[in-house]
Amino acid sequence: MAAESSIPLIPLSTMIHMVNIKLTSANYLLWHAQIEPLLITQGFLLHLDGSSPCPSREITTPAGTKSTNPDFATWYFRDQLIRLFLVSTLTEESMAVVIVCTSFRDVWTSLTRACSHASKARELSLKDDLLSVKRGDLSVSESICCE
Repeated sequence: MAAESSIPLIPLSTMIHMVNIKLTSANYLLWHAQIEPLLITQGFLLHLDGSSPCPSREITTPAGTKSTNPDFATWYFRDQLIRLFLVSTLTEESMAVVIVCTSFRDVWTSLTRACSHASKARELSLKDDLLSVKRGDLSVSESICCE
């Protein structure tokens, strides 16, 4: 943990300009390859993997009264900050997927679920296209084996 604290944090305004790809239905893997390392290096791993759950809004003081939980306020501010960053990297098409999401984790999992299916379908389509390519009377795999 000590090593993490020595890494300089990048301001949100700079982070936004570091991502040069806006998420579309066709570029999830490229977008993800830029976003995930940036979030990890900025200390958002616990939010990213879901291991930083939202603390309760209120706590009971030793006197037995309810009080605002300062951990909740800190967590919520941080969560909304990275949610704002993430949404700023989306196209309108992608934003439609997460419009009802209220936390970073909700946005992240919704995008992962929606886009990974599209990426898998695109992968299978490209494999089918590649398998149907012919070189003369031979398929690509037959052509490669024969050379």
